[in-house]
Amino acid sequence: MAAKARTERNAEMKTDPIVRPGRMWSWLAAALATCLLALTTMAGSPPAGAQQAPGPGAPSPYHDPSFTCHVYDYGTRPPTIPGPADDPLCVRYDKRNIDLGTPGFVDFLQAEPGRVAIVAGKCGYWQQDRWEVRIPLFRTPLVEWSGSYWYDGRTLQAGAAARAMKVAGQPVGGQAFLSAIASLFGSAAASRLAPYVDAGGGGGISYDIPFGSQAALLLRAACGAGHR
Repeated sequence: MAAKARTERNAEMKTDPIVRPGRMWSWLAAALATCLLALTTMAGSPPAGAQQAPGPGAPSPYHDPSFTCHVYDYGTRPPTIPGPADDPLCVRYDKRNIDLGTPGFVDFLQAEPGRVAIVAGKCGYWQQDRWEVRIPLFRTPLVEWSGSYWYDGRTLQAGAAARAMKVAGQPVGGQAFLSAIASLFGSAAASRLAPYVDAGGGGGISYDIPFGSQAALLLRAACGAGHR
């Protein structure tokens, strides 16, 4: 059903160059949620109060994962299915082709499901990407940021960050960035990104995945009985 809906949506974009703006924004908001799905499915959502003062068991500032890996740089292209056998799997995507109402926007929408699919069953995963969202005839992006998202099933840790945030080409702090995301994509999209953005614009958290959580069970299955 979802595949049929995507096919119909992409066909509409290709045949009707003047799709209602509200519909395009809703599609983009859904794509943003899909991007974070790979992390939250395998690593769980960040703990409540992730941006509060640190304490026992609280999240820490963002850091890169401890594992090393080959980085598959896909650019704007979608990965082939099945994806690489590497585990941990490390990927980089260029999402600067999000020009609403253009073929680049269609390509972006078509690529996102495959980008999530290749994560399934991985014990470790790290994704880095660069986002730019613009509208035709305007060269300056409405919003842009760099993302980094990872989880490690061996240590039951995860992290995510939104950095280098800009609105209308100007560097901004976290609150201004989230306000722009909310005005463009809706409050739900801003809420999904909020744990990975701090007020000063540095961005990001690292956190422990609760041992008895559903995410931990999925990771233990992916990593095999030889891991904790």
